[in-house]
Amino acid sequence: MLLKHLRSLLSKSQGAVVQDDGVITTVSGVPVWVARQPVFTAQGGIWGYELLSRVCPENVCRPAEDAYVATSSVVFDGVEMVAPALAAGERLLINYSGEMLVDGVPAMLPPDICVVEVLEDVQPTQEVLAALLRLRQAGYMVALDDYIGQEAAETLMPLADIVKVDVLGREREAIARDVARIRPYGCTLLAEKVEDRQMVDLCAELGFDLFQGFFFSRPQLVAGKKLTSSETVKTRLLARMASGEYDMAELGDIIRIDAALSTRLLRYLNSAFFALPSPVVSVSQAAGLLGQEKLRRWLCVAILSDMESSPLSRHVAVQAAQRGKFLELVCGTGCGRPASEMFMLGLLSMLDGLLSVSMESVIAGMPLDEQLTDALLGRPGPLLPWLRFAAAYEKGDWQQAAELARRLGVSGEEVSRCYSEAISWAAVMFA
Repeated sequence: MLLKHLRSLLSKSQGAVVQDDGVITTVSGVPVWVARQPVFTAQGGIWGYELLSRVCPENVCRPAEDAYVATSSVVFDGVEMVAPALAAGERLLINYSGEMLVDGVPAMLPPDICVVEVLEDVQPTQEVLAALLRLRQAGYMVALDDYIGQEAAETLMPLADIVKVDVLGREREAIARDVARIRPYGCTLLAEKVEDRQMVDLCAELGFDLFQGFFFSRPQLVAGKKLTSSETVKTRLLARMASGEYDMAELGDIIRIDAALSTRLLRYLNSAFFALPSPVVSVSQAAGLLGQEKLRRWLCVAILSDMESSPLSRHVAVQAAQRGKFLELVCGTGCGRPASEMFMLGLLSMLDGLLSVSMESVIAGMPLDEQLTDALLGRPGPLLPWLRFAAAYEKGDWQQAAELARRLGVSGEEVSRCYSEAISWAAVMFA
């Protein structure tokens, strides 16, 4: 009966996100929050993402049946929001309860993109085992979540492709014991809750293939490293973009004298994203079409992408641009902060992770506003809560994000729309 109800709701909406005045809701009419957490290969490339989702904190009270339908439809709408930004071959890990597995909910999403992630509290009943077998036969990959040696999980391992091992705060010996238990089943090892590069190295030594966590956003400080002259020029140029000390002619000149920048700008404007009726053939024409503010944002992202030195640093650059756009859009819903200021706050907030030096070193000598400087250095001030809100939302720390949203006056119903738009925008900017 529950599955029939869900199918009926999905049929009526044709599986699409329902929008009413720009508010993204589930097919059951409940606004949702959606984020994604990256999963990396050992080489630092993106393997895929875990979908993190929940009912918007402003709409948590539902009757029993609707709660089930809302939980199920959050999955579908979450996929609808983030799947379009996936690159070819990237996967999306999606959490399912035992009830959802038995009811066949995962089979309503495509097996070439979606990986069925079995929550750690799912018991290996005959019904669950049969459901997983059907999914495997239909071409789905199956992942087991949060393994730390549970016997129940080992009963499910013959049907699993991936086992996610929780490594947060654990010693090498304990993780090695888990690896030894998993090895006979031939499953791919995924280390989750990886918080620093040291844990990445440890897990790689133990044979892990995939890594999930926010280690990528934490700077791996290199002793004695100083910014190169090229990096210094770029960070100072970003600071000028943040300060507003430029005009349209100057922006055009910066782009025009750099052949690579000129080519990228023209390729960007001539992409399918804009679908212009005729091609853009000059920097002047491009500047006129975009306008000063959009051209400034594009140039900031282009400068940021030039700082990439590895697949992992590329993701940091994309994440920084995405965070900047997210904060800009959230503040555009009427929160009282200048959108351009919030964009630069997000964009600059991950430069330490990108350049492998401390934030103090990054912004030394940069002519930044005092409030912006304080936020980037983690000092109390009016901008720091915004940065913490963005970070909490990206991590799926919903309790912290909800509390900060309340304090900042952010409409919970607008947040997922802003996040989804920021993901799509960043994907286009780095295409």
